[in-house]
Formats: sequence, structure tokens, C-alpha cells
Amino acid sequence: MTVPTTGSFGTANMRAGQFNSPDFPTIYNPKTRQPFPNNIINVPLDPVALKMQDVFPQPNLPGYVNNAQGSVTNTSPFLKFFGRLDYNISDRNRLTFSITQRDNPAFYGSLDCPWDCQTGVVDSYNAQVSDVWTISANVVNEFRLGFTRQGNWFTPQTLGQGVPQDLGLNYAKADVAPQVQINGTCCSWIGPATNAIYVQNSFDPSDVITLIKGRHILKFGGELLAYQDNSTPWGNVNSGTFSFSGVFTQSAPFGSGGVGYADFLLGQVDSWNASNTPIVGMRQKSPQFFVQDDFKVRPNLTLNLGLRYQIQGGWHEVANRIGAFDPTITNPVTNTLGAIWFAPNNGRNSIQSPIHNIFLPRVGLSWSPKSNWVVRGGFGIYSYNWSMDRYADNAKGFGTNSTGSLSETDQVSPVFLLSDPSPPLNYVVASRDPGAYNGQSVPYYPYDTPVARNYQ
Repeated sequence: MTVPTTGSFGTANMRAGQFNSPDFPTIYNPKTRQPFPNNIINVPLDPVALKMQDVFPQPNLPGYVNNAQGSVTNTSPFLKFFGRLDYNISDRNRLTFSITQRDNPAFYGSLDCPWDCQTGVVDSYNAQVSDVWTISANVVNEFRLGFTRQGNWFTPQTLGQGVPQDLGLNYAKADVAPQVQINGTCCSWIGPATNAIYVQNSFDPSDVITLIKGRHILKFGGELLAYQDNSTPWGNVNSGTFSFSGVFTQSAPFGSGGVGYADFLLGQVDSWNASNTPIVGMRQKSPQFFVQDDFKVRPNLTLNLGLRYQIQGGWHEVANRIGAFDPTITNPVTNTLGAIWFAPNNGRNSIQSPIHNIFLPRVGLSWSPKSNWVVRGGFGIYSYNWSMDRYADNAKGFGTNSTGSLSETDQVSPVFLLSDPSPPLNYVVASRDPGAYNGQSVPYYPYDTPVARNYQ
């Protein structure tokens, strides 16, 4: 699908450092705070800025706002299929396999491709294998293995393409295009598209035996629910975000004049930040067992009696990349209770403690007092696992985020020049120090979280 799109980008004169138009305020040399002659920058422009602006689209309309117009192509083809195979191993044993699959690759275009363009993939599976075996006239065994997958991948076109190296950003914190924010008369923020991964898998092997004995239909068996959550935060890859607001081409600190695009051309960065978080792999298992008796008390009365027992495991991470506030451990900085817990410290590697005492009764009846009507009723207690979205989303990956930020405070000294080969960054690699987050808002999930139950 082709979509008309507009954006705001620097004009040819702006790209050359020429702001000699009544539309612009006076710009000043950051070193001398004297006006540039004729409002034209007459000092060398930053080489990295010049390479960056080569990526910016050329305006094809007058003005400074929405002065670039074009058509971008977005694609989102959709493929879905279903398959089933039945195989009779014998007259009393049937094997069945079925699968449903959806594939939805997409491309999201932009005027400033490839910087702000991205691919996306949504891929899902639902597969099942079952083996129904009639062992005898009154015994049937049914084995099933189910698998469900929901995968989402969003990838910038510039990821892994060496863009920072080509620009001369030797201090980039990831191999992806940087983000450039220029305030003022123009322009649109430039790249990159967002990176994110969300892949959830669930496995469900189960086995159920049905035994018919007189007036009883007995069923007993179990299953093992195993969940995987492989994901990253939205926008987890960032080589660097640069802001240019015009404060350094003003007449004086907190003075008049100044243009954001002029600051950009001179490489005068007023703020910078970068943040990167790796993918994490959360896991949880829940073994479950049950027994059920459909007891025909009388020809017109059947009782359904059942009991399910399950174990709810706590969410854990394959490489212990989780953490949260724990009020029971000592903070090494203040020597008081309350600090950050990181797995597997303190004899614990899950966000929630495993729960082993979940018993879930089921009672039902079917009564036919007359031949033309039936009374049915039932009661049951059901439980469900806390999902990652419900209670643990902020705990996964905690302590794995590497981040840094700088901002000017005096409108005199930029945090660094864009083309500086080794600026003084405060980028901090992920910290797992229990006292490193004092004064910050951090997630807290009680370790002994009670099981969630529904009564029906």
C-alpha cells in the first residue's frame, strides 16, 4: 500500500548554513557570541552533521514546515494455512496431527529510509499431536502434546548495517542509526525505527485415562504447562539520541536569537542519551494432576466429583536476568532493610515463590425429575498463573539495562561536539549492585504472592 506522507526538513540554504532570511532570528558564533556576518555560518561545519544531513530528504515544497512530500510504501501480506493428518496405527489406536500457522511479514516505510524504516513480522503457530488408544472395552488412554507460539519482531532497517561507523560516531552504543532531534523552525525528528521482540511459547503435554467401571466413569491424568516469554522492552536498542535546540547560537546564555539547525550544523549537542537492554527469557512451569468420577447414582441422577492438584512455579529467567525490591534484605549503602534483589541471590531465583498447596475441587450434578426436563448444576474452584504482564513485567531484565544521559545546564558549554571522537560520556553498563538504585522507583512483588483463584 502506498501512502502520501509529509515531513519537515532543512532547506538547501539551511543545509549550507545560510540563515539570511527574515524567517530566522540572528545566529551567533558559539565561541565569540558575535553575530555571524549576514546570518551565514562562516566557520567549518561539523563533519558528522554533514554526513547526517545527507540522509535527510530534500524539501520539494516551499516553507519550513511539511515542506517535503512523497509516497511511502507499506506492505503487510498475510498468509494463513491449516493442516491435519490422521493415521490409524491399528483399529484401536489413532494418531492425529494438526497445525494452524499465520505469517504476516510487514514493511513500514518513511521519507527518510532507511533510517526511519522498519520491518515487522507477526508469526504464530498452534499445533497438536494426539494419540487415542482404546486399550480394552472399558479403558481408553488419550495422550496429547500441544504447542502454541506467538511471535512479534520489529527491526530497524539500519540495525547491524554499520551506520554509526560510516557517520564517524565512534562512541555509538549500538550498531543502529542514531536519533536526531532538531528543535525550532524545522525539523522532523530523524530515525531510527524501533527495535522490539516479543515471542511467547507454551507447551502442554497431557495424558488422560478413562476407565468405565459399573456405574462409574473414572478419569484421571495430568498435564505439564510450560510457558516461555522471550522479549525485549520496546525500543531496547539505541546508539544515541542527540538534541539540538539553538541555545548555543544565541546572543548570550539565556539570551536572544539562535537556531536549532545552526547548532546541529556546528555539532553543538545540548543533550544526549543512550539506553540498551538485552532480550530476556522468562520461564514458568505448572504440573497439574486430576481425578474425576462421573457416578450414575440413579438412572435419572448423575454426580460429577473431581479434584485437581497443581503446582504453580514462579517465573524465572534463563540467565537470572531479573530483579526487584526486597524489604527483607539489607541495603549495603544504608545498612538498613530494603534493597534490590537479583537472582539467584538470597537462595531465590524466581520472582514469586513456587506454590505447592493448590487443591481445586469440582462438584456437579445432572438430575432429570421428568422425562422432558433436566436440572444441571455445578461448583468449582479454578486457579490461574500470574502472567508476565500482570505482575512481573517490570522485574524481567531488571539490572541489565545499560544507560547514560547528559544535558547542558549553562547554555555555554555543549555536552560535547557531535564529531568528538571520544566525548566524556557517563554511559553505565548494567549494574547488579543491591544498593545502586537508592532513591529510584523500582518494582516490588512480594515473594509469597498468593495464588489467584476463581469460584464458579
